[in-house]
Amino acid sequence: QFLLRHGNVGGRRAASAALAEFKGVEANLVAMQALDDADPEVQANILLQLRERGIPSAMTRLLDLIDSPHAIVREAAQHCLAEF
Repeated sequence: QFLLRHGNVGGRRAASAALAEFKGVEANLVAMQALDDADPEVQANILLQLRERGIPSAMTRLLDLIDSPHAIVREAAQHCLAEF
């Protein structure tokens, strides 16, 4: 949580990927906050985790980010919505 909020870009990227191993309400809140990170790779890492977390607003966030200006974010959102 600390690295996602205060780390440098590399630290935030690593922390966003590692967050996949943590479950529960607190991890879900951290994940949702990390979607607003300025780095597209952090956003993409978190997007790939959203649906399995069962967060009620996950689908809305996925749909919002499908039109991201960053290719990595768009690709992650499309991957998560592949069945649609």
